[in-house]
Amino acid sequence: MRRQMGARLREVRQAGCMTQDEVAYHLLVDRSRISRIETGAASPTFDELAQIAGLFSLSLVQLMGGIGPLPQGLWADGLVGGPGHPGA
Repeated sequence: MRRQMGARLREVRQAGCMTQDEVAYHLLVDRSRISRIETGAASPTFDELAQIAGLFSLSLVQLMGGIGPLPQGLWADGLVGGPGHPGA
């Protein structure tokens, strides 16, 4: 289960064109924490899941794969080229 969750989080991160370092920065954790979650070595907390969902403007259900594929044009909030950001 942790590996599946980690793979989904990696998919979301990559679809949002973010590095592990960038996600870690927004979650205020070390990059190694993101890596361990993505590989299934650690489970994300509910707060981390909620933060990741918010970062990519997804519901928790969408984040965990409960409603089909990821939305097209997935962007992290506040990043260059993202919705509502200059240069979008």
